[in-house]
Amino acid sequence: LQFTHRFSVCGELRSSSCPPRSTTCCKLCKHLIAARCAAWRGCSSVATAPSTCIEPAVPSLSLRIAPLHNPQHYAALAAQLTDLTARVLRKRREVTAVMIEDLPAARFCVGGVTANQAIACLAIDITAGTNTAQEKQEFVHEAHALLRGLLGNLHEASYVIVRELPAGDWGYGGLTQAQRQAQRQAQSAPQERMPELV
Repeated sequence: LQFTHRFSVCGELRSSSCPPRSTTCCKLCKHLIAARCAAWRGCSSVATAPSTCIEPAVPSLSLRIAPLHNPQHYAALAAQLTDLTARVLRKRREVTAVMIEDLPAARFCVGGVTANQAIACLAIDITAGTNTAQEKQEFVHEAHALLRGLLGNLHEASYVIVRELPAGDWGYGGLTQAQRQAQRQAQSAPQERMPELV
């Protein structure tokens, strides 16, 4: 027997059909979720530790391309990479940073010689544990297809790199991701009632 439930991950409502097995409550989202639902793309740790459910981490993307491309490519690359990151890795687009470095062909070498065709290297930094292996695999595949569609036939040695960083090792706005997680957990914790004075 299947049932459909709706749950919220950082304000984003999702629907999924799941077997009516173990359910648990995400203390951050305050929604019941199916902890063992294979279709659920939320916090990977919620099945064992619901209180650690964390907001999708903000990413930083760095793209190096060669040979030199005109600036018209930059806006499309930034917009489409941001869309891809939000859709596949569930990251917040409003704080997704994309940095593009355009290199002369002579500065991008493969096998010790200058690459003889368009080439790219895309690296994205995310917080460790916020995405599944399947999501990262999907991102690598779709990011390569996106780059090939915008830049043309790419050299085989065009890389897409997903780097996972510990939450305490990076952040934005002066706070690490670990600090932001701790703040959200403190805000979502039930408030203790002070004893009444008689």
